[in-house]
Amino acid sequence: MQAMNAQEAREMLKASQQKPNLVTQVVPSPITFTWDATIQGIIQEGKLGDLIYMEVYQQTYAHT
Repeated sequence: MQAMNAQEAREMLKASQQKPNLVTQVVPSPITFTWDATIQGIIQEGKLGDLIYMEVYQQTYAHT
C-alpha cells in the first residue's frame, strides 16, 4: 500500500508504530524515478530500520 496524500501517510505511520514487528516493502516504479534519490536517502539514514532482504525482478516483453 502506498499513501496518496499526507493524511494517508500519517495513518500508515500510526499503523506501523502499533505493530513494529511487521516489515515494510519499498518498490520503486518508473513513475518514482524523480524520487528514487530521496527514497534511497531515507533508507541510508536508517529511517525505515534495517534493510534485511532485497529482491529484484526484471521483466522484458518481446513483441513479434
